Amino acid sequence: MKLCIKRLRVFFFIIVLLIAGFSLWIQDKYVVPILMYHEIEDISRHEANYVTPKNFERQMAFLEKNHYQVISLDALVDSIKKGKVLSKKSVVITFDDGKENNYTNALAVLKKYNFPATIFVPSGLIGKEKQMSLPQLQEMISSKIDIGSHTQTHSYLPGLSVEKQIKEIFDSKKDIEEFLGISVKYFAYPIGGFSDEIKKLVRQAGYEAACATNRGRDRFNKDVFELKRIRPNNNDSDLVLWLKTSGYYNLFRKAKNPY
Repeated sequence: MKLCIKRLRVFFFIIVLLIAGFSLWIQDKYVVPILMYHEIEDISRHEANYVTPKNFERQMAFLEKNHYQVISLDALVDSIKKGKVLSKKSVVITFDDGKENNYTNALAVLKKYNFPATIFVPSGLIGKEKQMSLPQLQEMISSKIDIGSHTQTHSYLPGLSVEKQIKEIFDSKKDIEEFLGISVKYFAYPIGGFSDEIKKLVRQAGYEAACATNRGRDRFNKDVFELKRIRPNNNDSDLVLWLKTSGYYNLFRKAKNPY
C-alpha cells in the first residue's frame, strides 16, 4: 500500500514537472493569428475557400463574445517591427481575391462588430464579373477596411519570369493607388507562393509587409514579408475556432515549402 502511494506521488510529481516545463517552453511561442477568408457566400458543394454568410456571422460573433481584440494589419506589422507585446486575445482579419460577396455579405457584419480588416485585391480584376467595383472598394475604405494588392491577375508568382513578377508586384500597387487614391502598404502572394527573390521585389516595390498562407519557414511571423495566416473553414466549431485563434496554432501546423 505504501509503495503504491509512493509511486503515485512520483507519478504526479513527474506530471507536474512536465506541465511546468511545457508551460515554460510554449510561453514565448505565441503568434497573433491572422485569419484568411476568401468568399463569403452560400454554397451547395464542399469548397475550402468558402464560408457561408451565416457561419461568417457566427465566427465574428464568436470573436466578440469571447472578447478578442480585432486589430488592423497595420497594428500587427507595427508591433512586430517595434517589438511590441500585444494582448494574447488579439486577432487580424484578412480577405483574398476581392470578390463582390465580400462587399455584399461580409461588410455589414464587419461594421456591426466594428472590426477592421484588410482585403487583398487583384488590380486587373476590379469591376469584372463577381469582383468588387471601384465604388464598392471606396465604401469598404470608408468602413475601416484597408485595401492591399494581390497582384494584377492573381498569378502564381514562382511560375512567372522575373519580368512578369515585377509587373504583377509593382504595377498592381500603382494601379490600386491610382484607382482609389490611397497608399497600398500590404501585399498577399496568390496561393501563398513566394521565394526569397520575390520577397525582395515586394520590398523594392515599396510594400511594408506581405502575407502568405501556411507557406514558408517562419512559424512565428518574425519576418513581416512572409506572414503566415490561418484559414477558418465553413464547418469550424467554436472549439476549432478557439484552437485556431489561440495564438499557438502555427506551432503545430505542418510546415509547407514557400513554392
